[in-house]
Amino acid sequence: MLQLDYNKLMTSLLQQGVAVNVKAIGISMFPLLWPGMELRITKATDIKKNDIVVFKRDDGKWIGHRVIATTKQIECRGDSCINADKPVPLSNIIGKVTHFTICGITVPLNNCIANLYGQLTIAMYPLSARINNMIARMAMKIKQTLS
Repeated sequence: MLQLDYNKLMTSLLQQGVAVNVKAIGISMFPLLWPGMELRITKATDIKKNDIVVFKRDDGKWIGHRVIATTKQIECRGDSCINADKPVPLSNIIGKVTHFTICGITVPLNNCIANLYGQLTIAMYPLSARINNMIARMAMKIKQTLS
């Protein structure tokens, strides 16, 4: 039986410059990115504040969070997360989210509305994180109730 390591395959494709599409599964980037949304990830070049990067945590999980600062390491936080992630070494950065798809429409994250949203989310922290977290939890409870 052939066993495929999905993360290794995706990482290899990204390193070769091939964009990959994955489904979002968590609520940490809510309300911009919802569970089930398709995300396009490209090779991470020129990482800057406000980008959404995908990185590998110590436990091997892939996480997509917003860059809140760049130094020798990348500092990230999910839009609905109260706390920032521990600093991410550049070697753990897998790629950068450049687009998301909702209702069949692909939306680039380099447009002025997404950019402004990200800047406001960073500038209004921690209030923005608390509001986004509350909305995310309510949305998930409503979804569970309707299911």
